[in-house]
Amino acid sequence: MHEAHAQLSLMANIEQRLHQHAQMDFAFLYNVTTNRLSVGFNVENNALYSSHYDLLPSEIRLTSFMAIATNQLPVKSWSALGRLFTKIDNETALMSWSGSMFEYLMPNLVVPTYPGSLLEKMSQSAVERQIRWG
Repeated sequence: MHEAHAQLSLMANIEQRLHQHAQMDFAFLYNVTTNRLSVGFNVENNALYSSHYDLLPSEIRLTSFMAIATNQLPVKSWSALGRLFTKIDNETALMSWSGSMFEYLMPNLVVPTYPGSLLEKMSQSAVERQIRWG
């Protein structure tokens, strides 16, 4: 019985820590001029880095979604995410930073993807390209 109480205590501690992590404040990374999040904050200079996360097919999609949902960013920041198209083997592709499956698919675990949408087509296309490449 003592072990059960210890496990419950451990789980409560983990839940509290996860809740604290979920309270991440992204608003300080927001650049009102670009409507995008900076890649980070330089504590030595007390300033945001000038580079921004800006491509829809990347993990910033999930960050932006969560920050908008928690009222930390305005909805217009979603539209500021880049949708850079290219042609690969005569097929249209939406570019990510590195073309990794992580960038394309990880946000789909949380962010809704609707049938026939750009995000669904982008994800399917990325998987098909990886299969053909492999």
